Amino acid sequence: AICALGAYDDASRLYERRDGSLMVLPMVGHRLSLHDARTEHSMAPTWGTGGLLVEGGLPGVDDVRAVFADLTGDGALRTTIRPDFEQAPVWAAARPVGAIPLPAVHHVLDLDDGFDALHGRFNKMARKAIRKAEREGVVVDCDTTGAGVDTYYELYERWVARRARARRIPLRAMRW
Repeated sequence: AICALGAYDDASRLYERRDGSLMVLPMVGHRLSLHDARTEHSMAPTWGTGGLLVEGGLPGVDDVRAVFADLTGDGALRTTIRPDFEQAPVWAAARPVGAIPLPAVHHVLDLDDGFDALHGRFNKMARKAIRKAEREGVVVDCDTTGAGVDTYYELYERWVARRARARRIPLRAMRW
């Protein structure tokens, strides 16, 4: 989907481990107008997290070191890797000298025991905000079909416009 927009091309990497299992690092590349300079991202800022997809679980430090060695010699002007929170400690342990870590915040809610169990662990202010949202008619739906994408995008566009006004940034610049 990202590549279909036209600004990016597939720059994913496939690696084979010593035991024959495979690892994939989904990436996209973006060509800049500066003398064929190129950036590569897995995932780019604001797109969420990425990292290695590994047969049989999570990558090890040696796996990530091999990926760093490969990416170091690829000639990209900048390479951004945004591993998910489960992989972050391994990437940090394997990070070579010169790689710059950028802090990230992740919010994870364990829903295995259902919303009622989770709701009981919220603080008083959070529960009050939930009751207010319910009175206002806020409904939370789960969609695994893609039917809600248009609604999500419309809400996202409205959020961008509100942020642009609040920050006094031209809407076109905010969308960029």
